[in-house]
This record gives sequence, structure tokens and C-alpha cells, in this order.
Amino acid sequence: MAASGSNLRLSFIDEQTWGVTPANPKMKVLAGVVSETLGGSMDTLTSKALNPNRGVDFMAPGQKKAQGDISYEMGVRGSVGLIGRLLGKIDSVDNTDGTFTHTCTVAKGPIPISIEKWFSDVGLGFVFRGCKANTFSVSGDPNVIINGTIGMMAKGYESTTKALDPAPESTSHAFYDGIRASVKVGDKQFDMNTISFDVTNNIEDARVIGKDESVALTPGVCEVKGSFSVV
Repeated sequence: MAASGSNLRLSFIDEQTWGVTPANPKMKVLAGVVSETLGGSMDTLTSKALNPNRGVDFMAPGQKKAQGDISYEMGVRGSVGLIGRLLGKIDSVDNTDGTFTHTCTVAKGPIPISIEKWFSDVGLGFVFRGCKANTFSVSGDPNVIINGTIGMMAKGYESTTKALDPAPESTSHAFYDGIRASVKVGDKQFDMNTISFDVTNNIEDARVIGKDESVALTPGVCEVKGSFSVV
């Protein structure tokens, strides 16, 4: 199961209990989405029993899985919030001059969220519960809007014909671009013409007998790798 389109709205809400979407949630729109592949699948178990007509005796549903990538143009509000949830902690300060200061730090683990894909033209949506960010990549050069991609893993999913929040909070904002950006290493600014880096949480998806969806998404070592070129 996967669906996408121009009438798509992605919104999210923090979970207090992993895998449980809060009741009457006040969702936040994820602005600047360029593409996404959030979807679900279910394994099929097929009998291999011998029979006289060479047919399959029976088929049964197996494990459900939900995951996918969200690619977006990075901005000062919506997308940075997801980065903080990837690492586990984010502190944001509005400098009241049109700029923001975001400090993202590695904490105990990624913050779980529920994500809703809502299609306004057909009144149909999908809710992904227990989402945790497993990977993040970002790249930029002097003449682009900075792009990022987050790889999500989820506990489970359902379809819905009613939006969780008909009027989610807008997170529209100015996007980061390569003209007005600056890059610092420590306190020293460098003239760079390209930069890219990747973060992975090395999440393990735990499965047990008697359950058809994940029982735990456990983060491993948080690894950061990247490269840049300096003028």
C-alpha cells in the first residue's frame, strides 16, 4: 500500500505512548515536502502442503510493515522539528529578527510520532503510528534550496476516511538556501562549495510470535558521516 499526489497533506503529532496516536490531536503540517514513499505492506504465508490438483491449500496474512522516506526542502520550522525528533532532543529559540536558533542533540532515542497522509480530493488518508526516524541525509551547494530526506519506520498503520485534525497547525516558513546560508566548524566559518552528511540510528525492528506488527523499534548507535569541499 502506497499513495501519493499533489493534493497530499502530511501532518504529525508527538506520541506520549509509542504506537498510540493521541486522542483529538492538534496536528502540525510538515511543510516543504517534495516527495514521500510512506507505505505499508503485509507478508503472505502460503501453504506448501501437497494436494491432488497442484493448487495452493490456503494462504494467510503475515507480518505487517510500515516505512518510507520523506524528502523536503529544509526550513526553519517544520522540517527542523523532525530532525530534532530524529536525534531525540531539540531546543528552538525564536530570535525575533526573522531567524531561529535550533540545537539538536543526541538523546536516549528518537521521539515517536504519528504521521497522517491525507488526500483532500478523495477524503481518504492513512495514519502511521509509532513512527521513528531511522535515517537522515542532507546536502547543499551555493545555488540550491537545501534538501533533506528522512527515513521513517513505523509500528503500524490504518486507513481512515476522517482527518485526525481538519485544521492542523501550519508550519510554513522560509526555506534554507545556498545563498544566505553559512557553515561553521566549531566557532569558525568556512567557505564551502558543497556539503553533505548522513545520520543513522541503526534501529532494530523487533518481532514476536502472536503479534502481526512491530513490538519495539530499538535504536542502536547513532552514526554521523559526511563530506564537504572548501574553497
